[in-house]
Amino acid sequence: MLDGNVSAFVSGGSLHLKGDSAANEITIEQFASRTFTVSSRDGSTTINGQAGPLTFTRVGKDLNISLNGGDDIVELTADDSDPLWVVNKLDIKTGDGDDQVLMTQVHALRLSIDTGSGDDTVNIGDSGNTTGIMVTKEAVISTGGGTDDLQIANSLFKRTLVANLGAGGDSAAVQNTTFRKTSNLIGGSGADTMSKQGNRGKLKYSSFSSVSNTVDSSPSPSTTEANNDTATVARSASTTINVASNDTARHRHDAQSGLDCYYSAADQRHRRRQCQRHRHLHQ
Repeated sequence: MLDGNVSAFVSGGSLHLKGDSAANEITIEQFASRTFTVSSRDGSTTINGQAGPLTFTRVGKDLNISLNGGDDIVELTADDSDPLWVVNKLDIKTGDGDDQVLMTQVHALRLSIDTGSGDDTVNIGDSGNTTGIMVTKEAVISTGGGTDDLQIANSLFKRTLVANLGAGGDSAAVQNTTFRKTSNLIGGSGADTMSKQGNRGKLKYSSFSSVSNTVDSSPSPSTTEANNDTATVARSASTTINVASNDTARHRHDAQSGLDCYYSAADQRHRRRQCQRHRHLHQ
C-alpha cells in the first residue's frame, strides 16, 4: 500500500511540495546550487505519481512544504562540507497527525515550522550528533497540541527564534546553539520539560514545569526508516547478493562511471547518496 503522493512543482522561483491525507515520507537533498532532489524516504511515497527521485532546478526563492494530514516525515539533509541552502524562506507545514521534521546541515534566510496537532517531533541537528541549521533572519517553530518533542543542536540563529510547544506534555532540548538576538522558547499548557546545555547568547524560556542544565545524549527518535544495504559491482564483474525478506534489490547503471549500483529499496536517500559517492570516486 502506497503512503500517498507528494505533488512537486516550481513556480515563481519557489519549490512547492504538497502532500495528501496519507502518511507522506520524503527526503530533500541538494547536489547543486538552487537545485533540490526530492525522494521517497520509505520507498512507498510517490513524487508526482512517480517512484522518484525527482530533481527541481532554478529554485532561487522559497522552499514551501505542506504535507496536510497523516503521520508525515520530512527530512532535509546534507553532508558536513556542503550544506543544503534555501535562498529565501524555508516554510514547513505538516498538518495534523504524528509528524516528524528532521534537519541536518541546513542554511536558510528565514524559517517557519508548523507541525499542527498530534504527537510531533522536530529534530534539528540529529540529537546533537551533527550540525543543525543556520538561520540568517527570523525563525518561528510551532508544534501545536499533543505530546511534542523539540530538539535543537549545533545551530545558529542570527536573529530571533520563537518556539511555542502548545498544549500537551511536551519536551524540549537545546544544546550547543548560538542565539545572536533574544529568543524565546515557550512550553505552553501542560507538564512540559526542558533541558539545555552549552548554548550561547540570549535564550529565554517560560511555562516549563522543570528545567535541566544537562541534555540527555539519548539516541535520535525512532522512525519507520529501515536499515539499508548497498553494493557496487563493475559491469564486467559478477556477484551474488542476498536480500532480506523485507527488502527489494534494485540496480541503477551509472553511465558516467561505468558502474552498476545495487541497493535495497527501503531508503531512497541512502541509496542515492551511495551512488553519488561511487560516481565521484571513479571520475
